[in-house]
Amino acid sequence: ACKPGHVMHEKYGCVDQNPPLLRLNNDPNGDQILRLKQGDVYKEYAVEIQDENAEEYLRSLKIAYSQPLPHGCLTKIGEFHVTYTVATPWTSPPYVRVTRRVIIEDIDECNLDVAKYEKTCPELVPQCDLEAGATCVNTIGSYTCRCPKFTSGDGFKSDINFDAVDAPQ
Repeated sequence: ACKPGHVMHEKYGCVDQNPPLLRLNNDPNGDQILRLKQGDVYKEYAVEIQDENAEEYLRSLKIAYSQPLPHGCLTKIGEFHVTYTVATPWTSPPYVRVTRRVIIEDIDECNLDVAKYEKTCPELVPQCDLEAGATCVNTIGSYTCRCPKFTSGDGFKSDINFDAVDAPQ
């Protein structure tokens, strides 16, 4: 006989009759959304597995990302999803799943704290030739440089190696 809250399964023996609940860690609004800004680094918070009658030896946690995560800071605006799946082979379906939506919001590259971002996310630091009179113009997800009136060029510093600079998109 199985203890209260468990049922006999022909393959797994006594198992919890209820699958566990998954609660996203760092989800203060309870909306399964994590909002970040360009320049932030994604940190994996994972999930809390809530289960009074846990069969920890029978389950595994799988974390899957909807796209590969960049190393270092996040430079592109948009979103991706992180899906957490716990195997519960004795239930139907044989898993419990919850998904976190991660939204990366735009920042104003032209007004950011250059000292901070040069260390944490140099890709976002504008490379406009301000000394020559160029101005930085914020765009959604990036920036552009504008030359002074009655001049020509692209407004970027002339010593920039564009192969080495990967401006945000």
